Formats: sequence, structure tokens, C-alpha cells
Amino acid sequence: MALFTKEQLAAYLQKDASEISDATYEVLEQKIRVEIINIIGQTRFDSTDELRFFSVALDMAQQMGLNPGGLRSVQESIDDWSTTETYAAETVGEFDATTGMIRRIRKAAGMRNAFSIAILDPS
Repeated sequence: MALFTKEQLAAYLQKDASEISDATYEVLEQKIRVEIINIIGQTRFDSTDELRFFSVALDMAQQMGLNPGGLRSVQESIDDWSTTETYAAETVGEFDATTGMIRRIRKAAGMRNAFSIAILDPS
């Protein structure tokens, strides 16, 4: 079972589903699955109803996959001002887990911080 469908992802990102290729959706969903497993472990992930991760998974997808215009790079010049913007159809980036996101993932998996060590952001 998927953490979310392509249509749910498109609705959340306020895009048409045709703007998201099947391959991009599959890569994004798999990356999110792996990131969640890296935080809580395979056994706990397997024993948790995936629907519990729905909200946090969509937020992760937004962080990883949202580039509203597909902007890839901007080139500027000073003399005789000029600018060039390069766009890509879709991009998938890294997921940088914040302390709040880690807490949400752990909570969705039924993990509480009582009698355990809470992971804190070093910054």
C-alpha cells in the first residue's frame, strides 16, 4: 500500500495530476518511505498502519518535490543587465528532517518520548 496516491499528492500540491509523472511519484513515495524507516526502523514501520503516516508523508513530499515553477537555475549579469532562468519540468530534492518532523513521524508510529531519549536538533 502507498503512503499516498498520485492524485492525493497532486491535490495537496495544488497541481494537476498530469503534471506529475508516474516515475516521479514512485520515486518520491519510495524516498519518503525510506526516510520514515530510517527514523523509526523497519519493524516498527511494518507494524504501523501506513494511514497514520499520511499527513506527515504529504508534508515530506511537499518539502522534497515542490518547486512551483520548476526553477533550476538563475544567471544574472551586471553590465547591460540581463538575466536567464532555466526551468525543469519536475525536481525531487532531499528531505531535511527537522526536530518537529521527526517528532511527528515518531508520534504517528506510536512512539512517545516518555522514558526515551528525544532527538534534538543540534542548531
